[in-house]
This record gives sequence, C-alpha cells and structure tokens, in this order.
Amino acid sequence: DAPGSDPGLHHMQFRNASMQELFTRYERLKALGILPHRTANHGPGTSFYYRDPDQNVVELSANNFATVEEYKAYFTSESYKRNPSGIEIDADDYVARFRSGTPLA
Repeated sequence: DAPGSDPGLHHMQFRNASMQELFTRYERLKALGILPHRTANHGPGTSFYYRDPDQNVVELSANNFATVEEYKAYFTSESYKRNPSGIEIDADDYVARFRSGTPLA
C-alpha cells in the first residue's frame, strides 16, 4: 500500500517509422549528450530507453520487420518462444553495423 519509488508513470513509447529514423534520432540525441539508459532488440521491435528530467522513461522504438505479416509471424517463431523479451544490445555497435551495410535481417 506504500507508494513506490517511481514517479507515477512507468514509461511512454514513441514509435519511429523505420529503423533508419530511430538510428538517426539516436545519433542526434547522442550528439547533444543524451544517451539511453537501456537498449534492446525485443524481437518484433528495437527500443532505446531514455529518462526525462523527472525520471520517467521514454522509449523510442521501431519495428524490426518490413511487413505486418512478418511482424505477426515472429510471435509464432521458435526464437520468440525461447526468449519473448529479446536481448540487450550495444546501441553504438548496433547502429555502426547498420551504417556499415549490415542488413537489418
């Protein structure tokens, strides 16, 4: 019954139109000294989590799949069944690999 330590709002999510847009936004924020406290490839999407001045979490994310059919199919895959939460990633490495030509797939 006691109040928790979080500020009242756990987090809000803003979905970017593409991974390219998410990575460009990450680079722009990084150049301003704003870094995520957590980055994850959840499987269906990739998310960069930031804290605002009140310590609320702001999630910037993008879909990992080009089509709705691929997105939905992921939820029946063995990969999803083994690990529905996804994996933690290094944002700089992830973005650098994409920028150097590594396909998102």
